[in-house]
Amino acid sequence: MSDALLHVAAAVILRPDGQVLLAQRPAGKAYAGYWEFPGGKLEPGETPREALDRELAEELGLTVRHAAPWLVQQYRYPHAHVLLHFFRVFEWDGDPVGHDGQAFAWQTPGRFDVAPLLPANTAVLRALLLPPVYGISMADEIGEAAFLARAKAALRWLQRHLLGNPAGTFSVQKFFDTLKSQGLPVGKNTLHDYLAHLEDAFLVRTVSLHTASERQRMVNPRKAYPIDPGLISLYERTGRVNLGHALETAVFLELERRGCETDYVRTRDSYEVDFFARNPEGDATLIQVCTDVSDPSTYEREVRALSAAAAEHRGALPLLITFDTLPPRSPLPKLLRWQPAIAWLLGDELPGNPR
Repeated sequence: MSDALLHVAAAVILRPDGQVLLAQRPAGKAYAGYWEFPGGKLEPGETPREALDRELAEELGLTVRHAAPWLVQQYRYPHAHVLLHFFRVFEWDGDPVGHDGQAFAWQTPGRFDVAPLLPANTAVLRALLLPPVYGISMADEIGEAAFLARAKAALRWLQRHLLGNPAGTFSVQKFFDTLKSQGLPVGKNTLHDYLAHLEDAFLVRTVSLHTASERQRMVNPRKAYPIDPGLISLYERTGRVNLGHALETAVFLELERRGCETDYVRTRDSYEVDFFARNPEGDATLIQVCTDVSDPSTYEREVRALSAAAAEHRGALPLLITFDTLPPRSPLPKLLRWQPAIAWLLGDELPGNPR
């Protein structure tokens, strides 16, 4: 498989009754017979919107009148690495006709009766299921206006807390207690839902503790990251330059872009390592991110944690990533590797151990 990223425009064509149009991939193409949102790859020099208009005209005979960019989803197939630019199409001229002989069908989100679906559509299918209005159970007791004001305040607190503490741990139980002490009693299940909605809205991402126990994953705090490091300065209350958390966020987002399954690690001695990442090929890496390890105490802290995690996860490559482009002054332990952040983000090969 080529590592070249293939850009694709895809259309979520919406009828007023809420149904969306799916097309079946014709024989002779990869994943023939699978159902997908119509569209196709960008030609050289094309924008995603230009490709959308061209593909819908060529494939289905539709002229787009009103479309809006929606989600961008990256996915690795065995045969290709694709970046899908999804558009919601609200108005068009013409009736769909399969010019390539492909079948098509109008489907209701959540009740599709065609199968199989292309796996890259998972995030879009979840987003389509989000209702425009959420039911509120206590509105009759305290009044709709008061309940909506409470919910809005709780959601605002949650958003500010997550974005104001980038790369920090987040516990629903502790946040529930904080809101309750401030006179905002919101259910813990509701807070779990709010957190899921903020992730679905592509505002934050969370990672769980790396463990084989699902119960431990559920009861331990998660770490939260903004979807863009640029949001960190907007929510930084002290005015400081939060370079360390911005770098850790950038590394996490790059791991997501590379399709890695990512957790954080806490060792038996309670040392913490930022990421345990497993790429699509199955290779595991322990990653500790630090802006600068020139201070001896910082170097000792970061290396101690990474070494302890490496001893417990022997199949993973322990990697120290620093903002500084110069290697650590002190030699790293034998198994540990180092790479400057700029080289890692660009996908450069790992250097040998600095000596």
